[in-house]
Amino acid sequence: MKQKEKVEKVEDPSKIKVWKRKYIHLVNEENDIKFRGPLSYRHLRILGWLFLAISSIAVVLGIAGSIGISNPNQTLIDVLKTAKDLMMPLFLFAAFAQVLVAKDGYRRLLIVYIGGAVGMFLAFVLLYEHFFVGIMSAASDHQSAHEIGQTLISFLNTSGGLSFNIFVDLALCTLVTFFINYRPTKFFQGNKICIFRAFVALPILYELASILIKVLVASQTIVISPFIIPLLTTKPPMAFFIFLAAALFVKNRERFYIKKGKTHEDYKAFLDTNVNSLHFSLFLVTAVIIAVILDIVAFVGILVAEMSRYNVNDPAFGEYLAYWAQVVYSWGFGQCLIMILLIPILILFDYKKTYKNKMVDTVIPLAGILLMVLIYVEGLFEVAKFYIIKIMQEPDKGEPAALVKDAIKQIVDKIRK
Repeated sequence: MKQKEKVEKVEDPSKIKVWKRKYIHLVNEENDIKFRGPLSYRHLRILGWLFLAISSIAVVLGIAGSIGISNPNQTLIDVLKTAKDLMMPLFLFAAFAQVLVAKDGYRRLLIVYIGGAVGMFLAFVLLYEHFFVGIMSAASDHQSAHEIGQTLISFLNTSGGLSFNIFVDLALCTLVTFFINYRPTKFFQGNKICIFRAFVALPILYELASILIKVLVASQTIVISPFIIPLLTTKPPMAFFIFLAAALFVKNRERFYIKKGKTHEDYKAFLDTNVNSLHFSLFLVTAVIIAVILDIVAFVGILVAEMSRYNVNDPAFGEYLAYWAQVVYSWGFGQCLIMILLIPILILFDYKKTYKNKMVDTVIPLAGILLMVLIYVEGLFEVAKFYIIKIMQEPDKGEPAALVKDAIKQIVDKIRK
């Protein structure tokens, strides 16, 4: 009897600490906490573009310093350049938030992301087959043009890390969340729901296959067709498992909530509470920390395995170490470390925050692209102008036209590097 009274006292909504995870089924509008993160997926995208802009400014300043028209702090330039590494996880977290909310259903997101992945694949095929192979065919036969293309791609992809189709990553994250959290209304009813949940293995296997292909290419075990490149994933492997863990986190909370005698409708209402928003942010922070630790362990483990083939006393051992460290990093291992800097942002992140006006979501990437164009066009214009002035002021260097031509050539060489 005393034990029963104790249980009832613990579950009294007016006395419990609702922010504790074991009491989520008792959260309501009256006892919900006041704190709610002010940042939404939209803010994360804006920050992503700003970080990319900062790294672009660093590139322009680096070019100016390398050709002698300014003397920026090289350490500061290198730090600013790493800002671009924060762009991708911010974009992925923003996309994942929309996947979890999915008020309009998963259909629209799957159409957009799978369609985008297919679109980028077809664009690559067009550029490669029509333009590159077409130009090469003018100087040789069609087969030789393809062989040249294969050689060029293999040269550019010696590390195995060449990839660019971010829509593949977004599609895989959406599919993972879809198969884990979606509740079919017509098919896979009853015990058959297990079959539907099992389909989550497909995007996971795709991710693992992409990693394996990169490793085999770098080890020169296989040579892949250029058309495989736009089908590979771009994000760090551990980042994918952050999203997998987040999807499982949401699903496990739903199971816990239902076991407490609540309904799915009650759970949907709970998802909009401040407690849920805070719990999810704290989970992301924990997941990022664990992912960073596992990522470092994987990076070191793979690097040690690769370097075990070389003699430590070999004079070139340091060069081999630097080469394989770069290769393993290009596979995506070691790239999660930068996510530590995102922890303050994730604490203030509310993944459930949405907007009725979707026009801003269209304007943000357009404004970001415009900002990038302005930085590079105006920045390189100023660099070229001051470099030409610098060259012209140097005595006995030759004719003005030749000086300008040489200055432009040197600037272009610096940009290519």
